[in-house]
Amino acid sequence: MINPDLLLAFVATFVVVCLLPGPVVLVVVAQSLCGGSRRGLTAVAGATLGNIILYIIAATGLAVLATLLAEAFAWLRWFGVGYLGWLGVQYWRTAKVVSDKPEPLVWQQRAAFISGLVVAVSNPKAVLFYAALLPLFIDAGLPATPQLVVLGVISIPMSVVFNIAYALLAGKASGYLVEHDQRAWIGRVSGGFFMVAAVLLGAANWQR
Repeated sequence: MINPDLLLAFVATFVVVCLLPGPVVLVVVAQSLCGGSRRGLTAVAGATLGNIILYIIAATGLAVLATLLAEAFAWLRWFGVGYLGWLGVQYWRTAKVVSDKPEPLVWQQRAAFISGLVVAVSNPKAVLFYAALLPLFIDAGLPATPQLVVLGVISIPMSVVFNIAYALLAGKASGYLVEHDQRAWIGRVSGGFFMVAAVLLGAANWQR
């Protein structure tokens, strides 16, 4: 059903990819810092949905169509940049509010899920990454569909595991800051992460 050597190479490659922090990781960490691990895990859920959508697009051969229609959906990509930038400013400006009210209304679970989903689907390089990566690990002598299914079943959970690890670690850091009465720094650091994620997405969009 799948070439074991290619599968092992794919797993090794994807581990390296997961270890390199990108916009999704920055958003997950920011959400965990401000709202604890639970909020970070909610962001992971949103990002996972986005990754599944992108994988399906790439695996079904729709990546070419997505590229052709890229300009038509440019607003979505730049919306993602603007949304993350807005979140960054809001977290930074409300740092003092966060210190007084650990659970302000604006930072609810729904916002965390949306932020994860938006940053995943608005990254213009993500679907191109899948589209470029997958063919390298497909054995031309075997049926393609089962191989794509196996690679998807492996890669998506792997990204989830790594993102969960980032969320839990950031949640621990958040707990430490709260315990030492440093809640104001949570808002500032979280806002900084969102702003960096916005810059990374903006740079990726600008290069298109």
